[in-house]
Amino acid sequence: MVVLMMLAAAAAWGSEWQFHLDGPAREWKNGLPVGNGRIGAQVWGSGEALYLTLDRGDVWDLRYQENHQDSFNWKRLRQLVKERNKAGIQKEMTPDLSPTNEITPTRVSIGRLRIGLPAGTTVEWTELDMRRAEVRWRLRVNGRTVHYRALACIDPEVMLVTLDGVKDWTPEVKLEALGDLNAKLATTLGYPASEQGREGEYAWARQAMGASGAVTTVWTARREGEGWTLLLTIPRQDAKDALGEAKRTLEEARRRGVERLTREHGEWWARRWARSDVEIPDAGLKRLWINGIYKLASSSYRGAPANLQGLWPPDGEIPPWRGDYHLDMNVQQTYWPAYSSNQLDLAEPLEKWLTESVVPESEKLTRRFFGVDGLWFGTMLDMKGRMIGGENNWMTAQYWLGATAWMAQHMWWQYSYGQDREYLRERGYPFLKKTARFFENVLEEGADGKLHVPLTISPEYYSNDLEAWTPDATCDLALVRNLLRYAGRAAEALGVDADKRELWQRMEARLAGYPTGESGLKVQPDSEYARSHRHPMHLFPIFPGEDLTVEGTREDRRLIGRSMREWIYRGTGEWTGWSFTYGSLVASRAGRANHALQLLEAYRTAYIWPNGFHVNGDYKHYGYSYRDYQPFTMEAECGFTAAVNEMLMQSWGGKIRVFPAMPEGWKEASFRDLRAEGGFLVSAEMREGEVVRVAVRSEKGG
Repeated sequence: MVVLMMLAAAAAWGSEWQFHLDGPAREWKNGLPVGNGRIGAQVWGSGEALYLTLDRGDVWDLRYQENHQDSFNWKRLRQLVKERNKAGIQKEMTPDLSPTNEITPTRVSIGRLRIGLPAGTTVEWTELDMRRAEVRWRLRVNGRTVHYRALACIDPEVMLVTLDGVKDWTPEVKLEALGDLNAKLATTLGYPASEQGREGEYAWARQAMGASGAVTTVWTARREGEGWTLLLTIPRQDAKDALGEAKRTLEEARRRGVERLTREHGEWWARRWARSDVEIPDAGLKRLWINGIYKLASSSYRGAPANLQGLWPPDGEIPPWRGDYHLDMNVQQTYWPAYSSNQLDLAEPLEKWLTESVVPESEKLTRRFFGVDGLWFGTMLDMKGRMIGGENNWMTAQYWLGATAWMAQHMWWQYSYGQDREYLRERGYPFLKKTARFFENVLEEGADGKLHVPLTISPEYYSNDLEAWTPDATCDLALVRNLLRYAGRAAEALGVDADKRELWQRMEARLAGYPTGESGLKVQPDSEYARSHRHPMHLFPIFPGEDLTVEGTREDRRLIGRSMREWIYRGTGEWTGWSFTYGSLVASRAGRANHALQLLEAYRTAYIWPNGFHVNGDYKHYGYSYRDYQPFTMEAECGFTAAVNEMLMQSWGGKIRVFPAMPEGWKEASFRDLRAEGGFLVSAEMREGEVVRVAVRSEKGG
């Protein structure tokens, strides 16, 4: 019965490359996404009105007033924690004191394009074809079949919309700006009504955003015979001549024509999909593996890095958590598949943002707030790399010491998987060295002679309560331990800083051990993992760390076993969707293949909308979690892809493992060109439970 139900659900979704929906997508949340890495749209509507909720990833309201109060520093924070002064922490430690700091900085809704069709138009079906990265609908208009298509071209950067079968009517196009969709929000933000106009064949809408500039949307539409074509683009919000820039882009798109634009778009995506592939005995799970790469490639290519919602923020609203960069799981999960799926170029926007925006801003903050050199940044950042303030934000999470060390792992992985020495020399190693320098300055020697993290948190475990503040959170110790190793390996690869390598080795040897108890790894020295929680970051030594492994000592395996049992015992009642994808990765590293698969199946069952979007809550009440809310964030979709990869191939610790976490029901599986650390591309095949083929190709020789 369960198998039949799963097959029926898969059939309703279409092939493994498609999300197929019968009838219209009447609400934004039912829409289908397209994106080219910079601009994107959620395609939805009812028939008579087709909508594209538009976005550009770097459009932000960036109003900010930095906290320059004398009391804004590390010493004062530690004193407030010692005094157990929660109100003082919330009031004095907010990094942003602007009049709008409870709202801004924030991602901002651009609005939606409305395409009006004749009365009585109906929708027979809608689908997203991820192989070709286009949305297709079949409509009935005046008794005739009309085909509707939308896609986001890479070069030039335009949205392309076509209608085939148009006769005796012409679509009516209008941009509904933020003020039209949510007048109250526009007033709160202080935005004037949008300006709209036409210049020849080009229509435009401009939304002023005060000191943050303006966002301009420009489009042109043309009907030829029974075909209708719309081209649209959104220049940078700081463009000096946005209309002129947009017209040049659209003129180039028109010069190339629909056929060439579509062909080149399809070729780009064909090259993308040729980079790697997996075959597993479940078409529904394969679809979600594809979906993770599709979402990442659509929202992280040549532009801003992917934020919480990628290029698909909610219609006419402030996105959940302002659509910011959350560095205590969300950004990390989003980018995990870039490495093992052989999609390293999709991580370039992340490392570019970190080095060009976050580092300059954060080095200044580190000197001012901590009084030391090195590199540290908070957990929730805006587009410019600044900490997001507001007394309603959790200062516990914002002042977690581990975010920089965790992002340092991504900077190391970019090199470790790709072996690009120029990148390591110019970007990767400087980031690692500066982060290690920060911990050289803030770690403190205890009475036991060990080095300790003096004050931090285990993100969100104790919410915003005073109990959150602790020394030596397990996740921090794991991140610092791995940071010191990565920095040392990077220096060795470049043949530099022998003295630093020795220092980091000594620091690692002296770093405090993980707090443990009868139930395994603790959250922090004074706290067992005593209740269900969405952030089981006490498991970091297992994943994403690599120093507590089933290939280690007998005691290591016992510690992993106790930790896993307690984690399972406490249940999933407080989890969100991304907890399941993270948990699957942990289970794979712990050698628990059936558990890894079960967590992915639970995620598929309870935590996605029919269009594949991850929502944080168990909204259909399957009983996995008490949370049933539905804020969309995309990290779990990408984390899902990484979790499948981890079941098929692992490459930590200088060793490649094929099919290391295969569930007992998976007897047939294969993969092509998954990327391993060391710059290797690995392919393998399993038949009837036996490995029958393995191929390893080195890109760098050796």
